[in-house]
Amino acid sequence: MLFSQNTAIYNLWMHEVIFKEGKLQNVSGRPFHSLSLRLSGKVLFEVDGKRYLSEENGITFMPAGVQYVTQLQSEGRMIVAQFETVEGLPDTRPQFLENRADLKPHFEELWDIYGAGEENHYRCMSLFYTILAMLNKPPKLTAPRRIQRAKWRMDTQFSEPLTIAELAKEAGVSDVHFRKEFKHSYGMSPISYLKRIRIENAKQLLRSGYYTVTDVALECGFDSISYFSYEFKRLTGISPTAYLQTISE
Repeated sequence: MLFSQNTAIYNLWMHEVIFKEGKLQNVSGRPFHSLSLRLSGKVLFEVDGKRYLSEENGITFMPAGVQYVTQLQSEGRMIVAQFETVEGLPDTRPQFLENRADLKPHFEELWDIYGAGEENHYRCMSLFYTILAMLNKPPKLTAPRRIQRAKWRMDTQFSEPLTIAELAKEAGVSDVHFRKEFKHSYGMSPISYLKRIRIENAKQLLRSGYYTVTDVALECGFDSISYFSYEFKRLTGISPTAYLQTISE
């Protein structure tokens, strides 16, 4: 996430920049934020001693007031949006995102309507907010079918004694590869996902009022009450018994 989704923007300027290979340059902190999409070429940035390379379809977000070093490493073209916000962004840091080709048509449309005149100002703002919303919610990854099937088993058969070794074997890959592929697709390890699914279902059963804590633990695939209670408190912040009390209050 670039910054709070409640942030209001009140000034927006657009530029199309065509650049050539050049030397390292120091850039002092500017009074506005900038968000750019690299259409072609390569640009090197150095911020606080760390280096980042922005290439084709890369996004660069540079907050106001940040000093950095940059070097144009090849000829290229980019579309830059410079903007100001109503409130400051003290905790925001520069960000360099790769492979955001999904944003290219939005940037190009924004540049086109910006150049059409001030009568398109509201359209510009609307499209720019759309771009920010897309950046705050990265594009969904399409998981391989074998990983989707494993997730479906966890979603529907969480009460069974599933193991990662078993799921990996069914997927036809090693345990290590399965864990890596699952996390890449769903943002967490398979065991973490399975625990969350079990606890979420446990909460539903507890809310129903028809099950004891022991019943819920067994129904949701836990082989001991103590382990169920430990995981429940770790993920929700309270014990199953305390959760029941909050429901009855």
